[in-house]
Amino acid sequence: MSPRTLALAAAFAAAPLMLVACGESPKPPVEDAPTAEVAAPTEAAPAAAEAAPLSEAAKTYEGKIVHQPPGAGGKEDGWYLVKDGKRRWISDGAWLGKNGYQAADVIEISAEDFKSIVEDPAPLAL
Repeated sequence: MSPRTLALAAAFAAAPLMLVACGESPKPPVEDAPTAEVAAPTEAAPAAAEAAPLSEAAKTYEGKIVHQPPGAGGKEDGWYLVKDGKRRWISDGAWLGKNGYQAADVIEISAEDFKSIVEDPAPLAL
C-alpha cells in the first residue's frame, strides 16, 4: 500500500473513536436502496411523536414561581418558573425582581406535584 492509502485507512479507522470521544455514537453505514423502491411519505408523523400531555400541576401553576418542601439541598430545593408546561430553575434570585416577581410570590407545592412538572434543562439567569 502507498503511504497515502495507509493514511486514509488510519483516518477512517479512527473516525468512530473520535466520535465516541466527542460524546457521539458512530452511526452504522447506510446501505444504498434502489430509488425505484423508495416510496414518498404519504402521511404526517403520528400523534405519538407529539409531546406528552401536561400534568395537572403544570396547568395549575403555569406562570407561577414554585418550589418543593426542603430536601437534601441543592438545585432541587430551588425556585422554578412554570412556563409552557415545564419548570425552569431560577439560578439567580435577582431574576425575580428583574422580571416583576417578588419572593412573596413563590408557592410551595407538594414534592409529587413538583416532580410531575417536566424540567426544562435551560435555567433562567440574568
